[in-house]
Amino acid sequence: MRKSTRSFAFLLCIALFVCMLGTTTAFAYSLEDAEKVYNRTTTFNHVDIRVNGTITYKTYENGVETGSETKTVKISNPVITITRQDGKTLTKSFSNTTSYEWRWTKITVYKTDTISLTCDITVDGVTKTGQHFSWAGKDAFVQAIYNCDGHQGLDFIVKDEDITQTFFYQVDYTWDNAPSSAALPTDGNHYAPNANVNVDTTYKTGDTVTEGGYVYTFSGWTDYTPKGGSAVQLTDAASFAITADTTVHGAWSKAPVPTPTPTPEATPTPTPEETPTPEVTPTPVPTFVPDPSSAPDAIPLTTPDPVDPPQTGDSNTVLHWTAVLLVAGTIIAGATLTFKRKYNK
Repeated sequence: MRKSTRSFAFLLCIALFVCMLGTTTAFAYSLEDAEKVYNRTTTFNHVDIRVNGTITYKTYENGVETGSETKTVKISNPVITITRQDGKTLTKSFSNTTSYEWRWTKITVYKTDTISLTCDITVDGVTKTGQHFSWAGKDAFVQAIYNCDGHQGLDFIVKDEDITQTFFYQVDYTWDNAPSSAALPTDGNHYAPNANVNVDTTYKTGDTVTEGGYVYTFSGWTDYTPKGGSAVQLTDAASFAITADTTVHGAWSKAPVPTPTPTPEATPTPTPEETPTPEVTPTPVPTFVPDPSSAPDAIPLTTPDPVDPPQTGDSNTVLHWTAVLLVAGTIIAGATLTFKRKYNK
């Protein structure tokens, strides 16, 4: 029993060890595990290269995604090349496949080798020939080991963005003397040859940013430079036709923040106090007492000059005096009559 027990335990340990090895090989590795494989491995026994049959084409406006479209990718004339450290090369051509995955087996690949794929790519009916993708160095090999699930091979993948960036053109922005708080625009679009590019309008000519005691004024997007070409003036144009990867250039001007002139406070005009009207003291009127001594001498009464009797021949004057005499006579007669009556009684 003891021998049987010991034999069973020994076989069990061996089985567990084998299972552990099998588990390590079968399960997908992390990048850390793939790096350990890279560090302890000198050569690999096969190479796989894969390309997707579609790409997602996204459109952007002022850095904001505005839409997307799936485009079909056609690969033709694929060739894998292995370039040794000494410069020697090995090549293998493949027929086209719908899955776009090509495997080169029974080959020894060293960690110092460079792996590349050359092929023709067709998107939207436009074909670009001789497109080249390559991988070399530790990071690329660790990723290929991870893609191969830890097996003794290398799986390289041509990413969608690799095809997009190779087949289409891109635009980036740069500027001079900008404030640190201003965000440089980005353009995530991939443009077909001669496509129209709308210049970013996040910042426009004359826009200002105040920072650190200075006012920064945007001078506008002044020019653009196609890759391998010369700068082309924009002259405030809103768009241009793209013929290569292109850099759009702008500039800022900088000036101290102007010191504001303080506005003097208005001094209120004092309301003059009302000057009291002085009471007028009436000047006493002196009582005039005539001085007897200074009284003027009495003015003697003057006897009026006698009236001249009417002249003969003045008919009006004669009638006048006749009437007077008649009245006077009547009065005297009346008075005499009255006196007599009183006396007789």
